[in-house]
Amino acid sequence: MAWEVAYVLPNLQIKKAIESEFISLVPFNHPRVRELRRDYSVLNRYLSRFSDAVGQRVKPSVILHRHPSPKSTRTPEAFGGFRDLLAMSVVPEARARGLTERIRPSRVLYSNSFDPYPWIVTNDYENILLVSPAVLHFNEIDKFRGHTHPELSTHDLQDREIDEPLLARLIEEWSLRFTTKKPTRRSVALFRSMNMASQAARMPAATSGTLFDIGRLMILWASAFEILIHPGYYDKLALSRIYDLLETIEWDTRFAKRRIYKVYGNPGKKRVAACWLYSLIHQLRNDFIHGNPVDRKKIVLPGTKGALWMHAAPLYRLMLTAYLPLKFARPLPPLSDPMAFAAVASERIDFLRHQKLMEEAVRSAKPRSISRGRKLRVYDRTPHQRVLRAGRVPAAH
Repeated sequence: MAWEVAYVLPNLQIKKAIESEFISLVPFNHPRVRELRRDYSVLNRYLSRFSDAVGQRVKPSVILHRHPSPKSTRTPEAFGGFRDLLAMSVVPEARARGLTERIRPSRVLYSNSFDPYPWIVTNDYENILLVSPAVLHFNEIDKFRGHTHPELSTHDLQDREIDEPLLARLIEEWSLRFTTKKPTRRSVALFRSMNMASQAARMPAATSGTLFDIGRLMILWASAFEILIHPGYYDKLALSRIYDLLETIEWDTRFAKRRIYKVYGNPGKKRVAACWLYSLIHQLRNDFIHGNPVDRKKIVLPGTKGALWMHAAPLYRLMLTAYLPLKFARPLPPLSDPMAFAAVASERIDFLRHQKLMEEAVRSAKPRSISRGRKLRVYDRTPHQRVLRAGRVPAAH
């Protein structure tokens, strides 16, 4: 079996390959890519002609697919599902770190970074082809100049920026979804939801974003949550089902476990903090989708004044934790074997650190610690929040 180039991601440079049986994301210098570049001169020139907006050369990451492979793994839905699972394995992690860490390094905060470049090499590696909903166009390689998406910076994606436990599980789910003739309703719902979440995780706007751009994303986030619990018919208990699913998580921190919060749409029942945070997202979605009056105060958290929409991605990762479910299944060996015990314990800590990070992101949304009344430190200082604090996003109805 051979591998063929499907798409390139010009804004993202990865360090090691992300593999599955039929599709992979690999670095520019991966052995498979080097072999293809050596065999096909047009492909070599295509991959070597990418630069950023100021002419600095970049080395794009490459999505490869295996040939031959089942037709169901080579559909737009299959490629889109792979793109979405990559985005959901990186963006929530990046946003959670941005909400909880003092240091502000460059991160992949938006799913736009996973957008494939529209110009691709034809199957015979002789020409290049532009494919988009608006244009279908052939051209010769001699005129080609590839560019990064100008609204984004290029980013070297480090291994530590990837939510490895979630990524591994989603790759398993991708194989089940796109190699099975009749996928289960649960599997279809998962990838429909992640497609919605991937769109919700995009930049609000390339330039001159407005309050309504953020509102549109909140509508998509709420829809991503609801798709996971939708029974297939009208369900007036949808909001409660989301709360119930979130509460099935085996929480790692004391803060996340406490059922002490009043939530929208569920009077008389106390819920965990994750449910409280989703209730804010749900109410904001209702305001935007129904045309209710909105202003900038509704898109910031009531206590910390942080950006509510930046908390949606970490909360969605917790929703996936409950839905899959994502748990560390290996039992700890007996203490009589200290080497084996230490190895499994270390693996468990590494597995759970991603969930703990998401729980801390939820905690950063609260104005005060419930147990001791201390103010929490919140370091959400994104450019968008600075715009909001400065009042440059106009209130509108």
